[in-house]
Amino acid sequence: MPFKTITYYLFLADINLNIRIENIVGNVIGFAPFGLMLPLLSKKFRRLKVVLLATFCLSLTFEIVQLVFHFGSFDVDDLILNTLGGVLGYIPTKLFMNSRKKLSQYM
Repeated sequence: MPFKTITYYLFLADINLNIRIENIVGNVIGFAPFGLMLPLLSKKFRRLKVVLLATFCLSLTFEIVQLVFHFGSFDVDDLILNTLGGVLGYIPTKLFMNSRKKLSQYM
């Protein structure tokens, strides 16, 4: 069920606050480099929609591998947080590329 784990960690969990934050923030931060690097590696990944889809697919692959090989559990919230991380990583790259493009227009 979407947002079940996120809600549990944010509002209901009787576990250490650091563990809750590390779980949520760790999933986001873990995929930020992916979103950051994709547009730099290939022109195909310079649109938000493409980066979002690629990040979602990579995260889904990880979740399925966990499920099949019993490395962990399949969690739809991990898909959400990982995809969010990829998108958040994409934003600075896009801003940098746009500012560089504008700067080159003035030269």
